Amino acid sequence: MGVYIHYRTIDPLDATRAAAIRAAARKFDSGLSWLYCDSVCFDDYPSDNRLTGSSELNLQPHPDDRAAAAASGLPDGNVRNLFEALCEISRVHQVDWEVSHEFSSEPLGFIRGGVIDDDLILAADGFEEASVYLAEEFESDFSAFDASFDPDKQIDDEDDS
Repeated sequence: MGVYIHYRTIDPLDATRAAAIRAAARKFDSGLSWLYCDSVCFDDYPSDNRLTGSSELNLQPHPDDRAAAAASGLPDGNVRNLFEALCEISRVHQVDWEVSHEFSSEPLGFIRGGVIDDDLILAADGFEEASVYLAEEFESDFSAFDASFDPDKQIDDEDDS
């Protein structure tokens, strides 16, 4: 169960600067398991020249994913790590970010000059609390889901009445 966090530069970038930012973001791929959130991942270069990206926030990691992350011996990456990476990119490359999620047309907040605003800090707290709640309340539901899931079963959307 997850939600996508979207980020985009506030100002347009030329292709050279966007390429430098993409290259800089790759360093964040290692060093963390990224169990609770994907690392920085940019989309294809858009027509409006704003660098955009999305990272899935995994609110309820599957037990197999948890085991693989634990076996890696790396700390678990989360939304705070994603925001820290965007802050560092902002500082080093002098680029500001607008951050949102897939269920809202309004931004969650901004990173400007490498500084995260209070709204994004509150959002990170909320996502973390939701993740902890889901892990505590629904941990055992995965085995029931896995046993009953049939990818070949068709869902009938028609009204049978």
